[in-house]
Amino acid sequence: VLQESGADTAFLRVWQAADSRTLFSRPIQPDPAFDAIRFSPNGEQFAIRMGSNIQIRSATDGQRQEPLSGASAGDSLSFNGDGALLAAGGANRKVLVWQVEKGELVNSYEGHAAGISAVAISPNGSLVASGDNDGNVHLWATVTGEQLATFSESETYVLFAAFSRPGDQLVVAWNDGQVLFFDVE
Repeated sequence: VLQESGADTAFLRVWQAADSRTLFSRPIQPDPAFDAIRFSPNGEQFAIRMGSNIQIRSATDGQRQEPLSGASAGDSLSFNGDGALLAAGGANRKVLVWQVEKGELVNSYEGHAAGISAVAISPNGSLVASGDNDGNVHLWATVTGEQLATFSESETYVLFAAFSRPGDQLVVAWNDGQVLFFDVE
């Protein structure tokens, strides 16, 4: 995926990696530029944060559904294993989870003292992990919003968080180079 900017026009382009064939090129509003993007696990759609909205677009033709509202600058995005749920976190220190097909907000979690730099949702959609710019990681129950755990192994910001395919482990990477695995069952 690439955003190209010209004088008055920007294009969203998606290529087939195997043969470099352009799947689609679609004009989009040139401002604001997007700063977060994530493909669904099956590759059929992707989420892209533009301004204060998150757009879900088809990976084959670029068509979009109604934007998901409530996003904030710098959002990190994560789909669950079947692509039915999308989690986002950003500068507003909130974690939001949507049911993608309906575009409905499932839950919103608050508890970070700093902006969220990484978010992950477990493959089965039952857990959400969020890491912030102060190095803290929170683990949430998706449906109830209960905060299950909080930990910090570094004072630098969280670069990345991801669940293992079975969903029983969480890997977290911090800006200082630490990478740790946590059992979450």
